[in-house]
Amino acid sequence: MREQTTKATMVVMVASALPQEGKTLTAVNLALTFSQSCRRRVLLIDADLRRPTIHDVFGVSKAP
Repeated sequence: MREQTTKATMVVMVASALPQEGKTLTAVNLALTFSQSCRRRVLLIDADLRRPTIHDVFGVSKAP
């Protein structure tokens, strides 16, 4: 990860080889930490096409 500057864009990807290793929890916690601690806007994308679950964590519907 590189140091965040005032206008820099940071990309962080969370991945693993096996299911149920905590990717969703890690991604959600990173997004919340970046948004609260760094006071930055965060776009969290659930790219798991088989079993998307981030919408469940935030309690929103899966459909747009």
